[in-house]
Amino acid sequence: MSEDNNKEMTFAEIIDKINEQLQISDGSISKPTIDEINQFQKTWFYHNWDVRFRKLASFSALGTRGAIAIPNTTFEEWLYWFHEWAIHFADDYNEFKKLVYQAIKLLEKHMEVIDNRLTQIENRLTEIENQLRDIYSKLEQINSEITKLKERVTQLENDLQNKYNELLQKHNSNVQKIETLEWQLQQIVNNLKGSGAMNSNGTMAHNIAYGTINVFGGSTDGGSYIRSNNGRTENDITAGI
Repeated sequence: MSEDNNKEMTFAEIIDKINEQLQISDGSISKPTIDEINQFQKTWFYHNWDVRFRKLASFSALGTRGAIAIPNTTFEEWLYWFHEWAIHFADDYNEFKKLVYQAIKLLEKHMEVIDNRLTQIENRLTEIENQLRDIYSKLEQINSEITKLKERVTQLENDLQNKYNELLQKHNSNVQKIETLEWQLQQIVNNLKGSGAMNSNGTMAHNIAYGTINVFGGSTDGGSYIRSNNGRTENDITAGI
């Protein structure tokens, strides 16, 4: 690998390098020297392909000399170029494999980072989900307590309403009793004023008679009387014609 490839390249740099290697050749050819041809004829590669082409020539018009692939190119020149191409192709292919391997490793590393990040996100989502469950449970508990409070408030409202109704009923009864007492007192006052025992300004003209016996006029327990009680009392007095 070249010196540039000894350092760790980014994924984009690797892809650029691969694209550079995939560029099609411009077709320029550097013709080998006579010394290079002579040295090449001594190699195993030359003798191997020389035998192959001689076998091919026995079945076709293709000879070992003359124009084979490129005009005015001998077999030795063509085979030399083919040999050089094979060497460079192997080198380029190996370099290409290394670049692809580096790209794959970077992708694996990137995918590992993504996978770890996704795992962290998944764990965070699980944590949030658990927190939401706790919050939901607490909200359910709060809702239950609020429901109980509402029921308690409703019960208190009912109790207060019942107590209010009871007090109102007692109040109305007391008002009625007071009104009755006022009416009765007014009747007494009217009676006292009518009998002359009370002045018109409400002051007493004389003391009100009181005692333990009844006084009847005409007949005992009759319709004419001055009573201190509504029954028959010993020592009651009956007078008159």
